[in-house]
Amino acid sequence: MPIQPTYAFFYPDPHPESTSVDGEAGRYLRNGTWADIHDGVGNYAKDSSEAASARIKCDNRENGYNNIHRVFMLFDTSSIPVGSTILEASLWFGLVNAGNLMDYKTTYAVFDTSPASNTEIVPTDYQKISVYLLSNQLTYDEIVTDGKREFVLNEHGLAAITPGGITKLGIREVQYDAMNNPLPWYYWQFVSIDFVAQRLEHGNRPMLAVGYLPP
Repeated sequence: MPIQPTYAFFYPDPHPESTSVDGEAGRYLRNGTWADIHDGVGNYAKDSSEAASARIKCDNRENGYNNIHRVFMLFDTSSIPVGSTILEASLWFGLVNAGNLMDYKTTYAVFDTSPASNTEIVPTDYQKISVYLLSNQLTYDEIVTDGKREFVLNEHGLAAITPGGITKLGIREVQYDAMNNPLPWYYWQFVSIDFVAQRLEHGNRPMLAVGYLPP
């Protein structure tokens, strides 16, 4: 009989954290250029709220931008034995709120992250997220209208699962943020998805589901 995989489910710690964290980091600048906002040092972070936002916002002057936010989700996967073979994994999420009045054609996906701490998100973590897709992409409409709540990790995502340690993932917008294409400017308009974070109970919290074979 073939060996059956073991399935395990992981959640970031609610605040105050002990081994893992979820939250957001961003950069604000009044009427900054796209490069100012996209490539500059983060000056904002939050890790004790029930929402974490992947967000891009225009300002009130033409071609001025106000902020970008990126999401960080860490999971304590130390219970997976070192040397295990990761067969499959998905990141499940809940939705708090969303906004996209200009119908921007945005997509979202999972990316590798390397925040400074396992239990705190700080402003400089803003640039500690990769541009390499670790999952499928979901459009804004698929998440908000169709109710899709799962990112399926690809082979690179499976390689990012850390047996015996902390798995560090994030979510960012793909078409404009990750690909570094300026969001078309409209006065004070924005696109944002607010993901559930920091829940004491498991319902709707970010959940990393992993199927693996022990060594």
